[in-house]
Amino acid sequence: TMNVTAAGLGVLGYLGLNILTKSTYSRTLQGDGKTETVKGTDALKHREIVDEDEVTLFKTGVSDAVEDTKAKLSQDPPHWGKTICMSNGTLTIDNVEALPEPLRKGLFSKNADYATVSRINVICDEKAGIAVPRIAIKIDYDKDVLNVYSPDGKAKEFDLLMCGGVPGENRPGHEFFFGNAKEMNMFAYIGRPSLATLGLVGMARNWPILAKVFGKVSAVVKAYVAEEFDKGVFGVTYFSLGPFACGEGIVKYSLQPKTGQHLLGKFLSVPTYIQGQKDGFVQWQKSNQDAEFDLMVQVATQDCIPEPKRGQHSKNAMATEMCDLHWDESKSPYVRVGTFKVKGAARDLCQDYQDFCPLQFNAWNTDKENRPLGQLFRMRRLVHENHAQWRVQHQYNRTPNAMVGKCPFAR
Repeated sequence: TMNVTAAGLGVLGYLGLNILTKSTYSRTLQGDGKTETVKGTDALKHREIVDEDEVTLFKTGVSDAVEDTKAKLSQDPPHWGKTICMSNGTLTIDNVEALPEPLRKGLFSKNADYATVSRINVICDEKAGIAVPRIAIKIDYDKDVLNVYSPDGKAKEFDLLMCGGVPGENRPGHEFFFGNAKEMNMFAYIGRPSLATLGLVGMARNWPILAKVFGKVSAVVKAYVAEEFDKGVFGVTYFSLGPFACGEGIVKYSLQPKTGQHLLGKFLSVPTYIQGQKDGFVQWQKSNQDAEFDLMVQVATQDCIPEPKRGQHSKNAMATEMCDLHWDESKSPYVRVGTFKVKGAARDLCQDYQDFCPLQFNAWNTDKENRPLGQLFRMRRLVHENHAQWRVQHQYNRTPNAMVGKCPFAR
């Protein structure tokens, strides 16, 4: 009995020590908690906090992404997704007045029309039984902006990237699963099981992070499969998930469908979902119906961002650095700023490239006034760049960066 009691106390002591010890995968934004707003508005100013270990973190993230791609090269469908279509379209910015005047910067500095090419693919995990569409839009911009694939670091291409979520106020899928680069690296590590992985999962100090991320993933999967799994890609509501600059302010984006694309029917597996979406695109082409979305923007304000926990940084840093932070949409609703449209019967441009999408997208292909914010986006800039380069070269036997400045816009 004494041995059992001693063992039990030992286990409790181990768990207590673990729980009280900070996880190496956690991140605390230390600061004075001072909140700053953009002059003349209630919009929060962005405030980036760069940690000393970010160079090491980012190297690990890039290495994990490339190794994961190599390991799953023969997987079909690949976890990074199957392209459903690549199509010409337009983006009309016609309501910049919906934004506070100081936030009318970059893409939102004026009302204007732009040609676009969009790629819709499905990110998937067959084992988990989930498949979610995401959309990448390349805009024929009217001036040179940042471009990670161009030799001189700039091009007249502005990229918007969003992922499918659940429509409605404050529903799942409106923010990212991970709050920062440490959490993303943690789950990349778990994705390649080993004895060391057991040690990571077995440490009680890591359990709150695991529970938080798995909870978010579970909520999105459950709601999406129940409510959205029968919609075609032009009937899905898309979200940018993470924060972006808008001048001095902080915003998120959403595409909300106006046309209500026909339902495709429930799918029993990831492969049948992907094939159903490809078939659905062909059906949509035959219908000659335009696919139309409202481009929406949510502004981070004092009221919609939760209060900082004791010892943490300001609302400004939280909204800027925490990609998984919930912004209360009842206190700062999405507002319409424009319309994204794909014309009915639009061709699938992949047919011109042997059913391959040759374009390389990155959230950092953007106007500096609208750049992504936060540690996770700083890492994803490098992760997406290296992941894309490796796939184009080694999976598709193409030359990386060859399409910069050559996007097939319908001008």
